[in-house]
Amino acid sequence: PYLAPQDITPNTADELKTSKGHEAAISNQKRNLPYPSLYYQDDIYRVYYDEMRPEYKQFNNQYIYAFTWEDPREDDKILKFTKEDTVLAITSAGDNILSYAQLPNAPRRIHCVDLNPSQGHLMELKLAAFKSLTRKEVWDMFGVGKIANFKYLLVNKMAPHMSSNAFQYWYQVGPKTFDVYGYGLYDTGFSKWALRMAKYLFKFSNTKQYIDQLCSCDTMKEQIKIWETKIKPTLLNPVVSKLLIGNPIFLWKALGVPANQATLMGPSVLKYVKDTFEPLITRSLISKDNYFYYLTLQGQYSPENCPDYLTKEAYKKFSSTDNSPLDNIRIHTDFLNDVFARLTTNSLTIAIIMDHMDWFSPDGKEVDEEIMALHQALCVGGRVMLRSASPKPWYIDNFKKLGFS
Repeated sequence: PYLAPQDITPNTADELKTSKGHEAAISNQKRNLPYPSLYYQDDIYRVYYDEMRPEYKQFNNQYIYAFTWEDPREDDKILKFTKEDTVLAITSAGDNILSYAQLPNAPRRIHCVDLNPSQGHLMELKLAAFKSLTRKEVWDMFGVGKIANFKYLLVNKMAPHMSSNAFQYWYQVGPKTFDVYGYGLYDTGFSKWALRMAKYLFKFSNTKQYIDQLCSCDTMKEQIKIWETKIKPTLLNPVVSKLLIGNPIFLWKALGVPANQATLMGPSVLKYVKDTFEPLITRSLISKDNYFYYLTLQGQYSPENCPDYLTKEAYKKFSSTDNSPLDNIRIHTDFLNDVFARLTTNSLTIAIIMDHMDWFSPDGKEVDEEIMALHQALCVGGRVMLRSASPKPWYIDNFKKLGFS
């Protein structure tokens, strides 16, 4: 089973769980059917999942996030990854997973989990690209978000490195997604609506030229001046707040912020956004360091300002035919608790669960169930890293109550 730890001793052999893929294969064999399609792929990144599962329908066959907001450089500073670590993280757009994998001290195994099958398809596309394309082709696809001959590359180069499900998905939507005459990869997913609304806002308020200046500033002083005098008055005003930032429908559909998480932002979402933006402008140069905001404002990365996984050094590591760090990645399309239940007890050293616990209700059982599952999957000394819209998330007490410090 793909979920087994790399080092199996006689003491742990009896504990090994069977994977869903193994169970499906045995079921098919009894009925004289071929094994699931995932058994016939060259690379075993994708762990078996039943694509007919009803929980997948809510995503309407599309991903929410085309890029990942969380900063993996900060993760490494805090967690100090080592080659002995076995990590579980949320898949999202896969950017952070690839950033962990390119580190000099990359974990020996990275499990990435997302219930949305399309997020897994996006992750697979990135893995297949590194395994089969030139660096320029990889850059065009994920640095610029557009490439002229996508279908040719998919069929003739990337297909052997993808699962059947992911290949079929990108065969259908890929040519339009990466169309050089279209919006490009980073204008897809649910998050495209937030970026489009920002563009319309800047256009109608005649601040587009100042956005471009903000993204090319050489000094923090220059950046702060443009923000304070030209952009802040447009972005952080009561009208914009009422129509967009404070609108629950916009928060969910465009930004992926559900009602429970919006509550954690406090009584004023506009104040929350202001408190988020203001420190950012004074400590992070968008033109050279903050590739997150550069992407959202320019629609693509620049070679000097991009995620670590898109650098020349990372491409060299990933495209290696021997011992590529990508071979240590496993993609799960499932609930976190289901993955925890299939993992061998005490096999994880780090779990990075982003901000999804903000989505839970304090009145429900989901938080305690997940924390107990985490406790079982993590080894002694294992760590959980999470993010929250609140400086004091209510569920930290639940962690303490269930055996975490």
